[in-house]
Parts: sequence; C-alpha cells; structure tokens
Amino acid sequence: MPLYWADYDADTAHFTAIQHGAYLMLIKSYWQSRKPPPDDDDKLWRIARCESKDQWLEIRDDIVALFRSKNGFLKHKRVEKEMREFKKKSDKKRAAGRKGGQVSANNRKSGKQRLSKKTAPPNHTDTDTDTDTEKKPADPPLKEYPKSWIDLLGDIEAEADMRMFGGAHMLHSWFELGCDYQIDILQPIKTVYERQKSQSNSVGWAYFKNIPPQTLRERQGIKQNNKAADVPRENVSPAMWEQRVRKFIHCGEWSVKYWGPKPDDPGCEAPPEVLEKFKDKLREKAQ
Repeated sequence: MPLYWADYDADTAHFTAIQHGAYLMLIKSYWQSRKPPPDDDDKLWRIARCESKDQWLEIRDDIVALFRSKNGFLKHKRVEKEMREFKKKSDKKRAAGRKGGQVSANNRKSGKQRLSKKTAPPNHTDTDTDTDTEKKPADPPLKEYPKSWIDLLGDIEAEADMRMFGGAHMLHSWFELGCDYQIDILQPIKTVYERQKSQSNSVGWAYFKNIPPQTLRERQGIKQNNKAADVPRENVSPAMWEQRVRKFIHCGEWSVKYWGPKPDDPGCEAPPEVLEKFKDKLREKAQ
C-alpha cells in the first residue's frame, strides 16, 4: 500500500511515538487482510501491538478518531480507496494476461496447423471453382513420411519449450537416413527425454539430433568406434553406400579413413549408380 507522508503527517501530527506505531499496525492489518479491523477493544489492542489493553485504552481515542465505525468494524476512507484502486489495477492486469494467453494459444494452434499442412501427405488436390481465371500451378507435393512432426511431439508428450526448434526438417532427415520411427526415433528420444525431465533439465530438440542416427548405426552394426565401420570397401553393399551418402547429405558426416573420398570429391568409391541417384542433392549441397 502506498503511504503519502504529507497526508499522513497532517492527520497524525499530534500523535505520540506509541500512537504512531499502533496506528500503523492497524493500517498494516487492514491492508494485508483486505478487511477493516473490528471495533472491539479486546481485539484492537493486540492488533495494534500494545503491551496491554490498558495501554491501548490510553491512546485509543486519537487513533479511532481517524476511522469510521460501521457495522462493528473501523472503516478508513483512504485505505478503502487504495484497496479499490489496487483491485482495479489487478483486474486489468489479469484480463490482459488472459487475453495474452489466448493470443499465445491461438498462435500455437495456428503454428500447428501450418506445420501439419507442411507435413501433410501429398494425396490431396487443390480445386478452383473460378473458371474465368487461370489456375496457378500447384506446389510440388512434399514427400510422405510415416509420421508427422506433430505426431512425434504428441507421442513423447513434449513440453512447449521443445516446440521452438525447427524439428520438421530434422525428422525428415532421419527418415531419409532410413531410421525406423518406433525403433530408432520414438523410443530412444522418449527414453532420453524422460530421463532429462526427471532430472528437471530443460532441453530443446537440438539435443536429440544425433540420437536416431546413432541408434540406427548401432542397430545395423555400424558403430563409429568398432571394427564394423572398417568393412572392406569391396564388401560394402549398395544399400550401405546409400545410407552413407544420405548421412553425408543431411549431416555432413563422412569417415574418410574408412570410406575413402567424400561423394563430392574426386575418387569417391561409392558405386556409380548410388552417386547418380543422389547427384541432384549432392549438387545442391555443394552450392
């Protein structure tokens, strides 16, 4: 509660030190409880922090003169005014908060809808009933994936702070690498997420970037730190070369020690049909 010292001094210039203390205690109780003190001396002397009821009765008249007795309570004009102003401001802020929360909710909903459209299966067609205008060419359909990014968010019960990362592109890159949704993506991420959550750690989607590819490598026996990565190049299947090239395109990872020159370098030992299959993406990556 604001205290205007000029007004206070004008009302209490005749008070003793004990009366000042008792009066301020009554005002404090009034403000904190949001209700006036009772007009009852048996209770007032304790609220005013007097040493005894007799001490309160000695100083009572000058203090109570600044209040107005009504329905068994001591009302104070200035305190009532400040409480009304405080309530008015609080209600205004509360309304603004609800409005802002609704706007944020609408924005999140709109963001989900836009993201759902981006990850929607390409089996829909646009219709134009206006035959007088030239139809615009439809955008090339996005590749259909087993799961959308929104589905993954729902599956692992992600919190709002994890929705801020551009995860749709990451999810697509995992599918391009050949990751299985249940085995390589959902279960490992969910396990790590729950562990971090139990430790009260806040993490974004970038934290999970390498988990599905690592899980896929381990599942296929291509661990980075074991001999499986050092397979003789002539024994590597075209499917494994494709996986390596995909990883190079999406993550930039390439083990020159084990796999030879990179796909965009002269002398790459990947099968020509594999390089031909990814030549457009390799060209885009090089630009």
